[in-house]
Amino acid sequence: ILQIDPTKKDRVVRMLQRMIIKEKDPTKDDVWQPFWLLRQIDPEASKDLVPTFLAWLRKDDQKVRWSAVGLMTCLGSQAWNVVPTLETLLDRGELAERIHVAQAILEIDNCAAKPWCHAEAARLIRNLKMQPPVDADLETASDRD
Repeated sequence: ILQIDPTKKDRVVRMLQRMIIKEKDPTKDDVWQPFWLLRQIDPEASKDLVPTFLAWLRKDDQKVRWSAVGLMTCLGSQAWNVVPTLETLLDRGELAERIHVAQAILEIDNCAAKPWCHAEAARLIRNLKMQPPVDADLETASDRD
């Protein structure tokens, strides 16, 4: 069990947040370990990291985007305001990444509390598998010209 002196809690929270924000590669344990510690100490404080996670979504590296989506998923309903941004990723990238984003949206949107959600989740993933990503459509169009 983690115990922190209440007079030092704010200082520890700020330190953990800075450790995460300064990291350029969220795929490393240098992000995940302080993130989980922060979630244990002060779950509310972890939602202050959402702007950093959103910035990581704009990176070209798929592993960085994957990790950013995973971190936001861990925030659950605290990250509800990122759902519109995540929805824009549903038609881009490789199938596995699109499914990862879809699952994150469902988790963030508290799918478990909605009885109709499991059928919707299955339908969404089935549709993602059938639709080519936008990038592939653009390549096909340019190949024809």
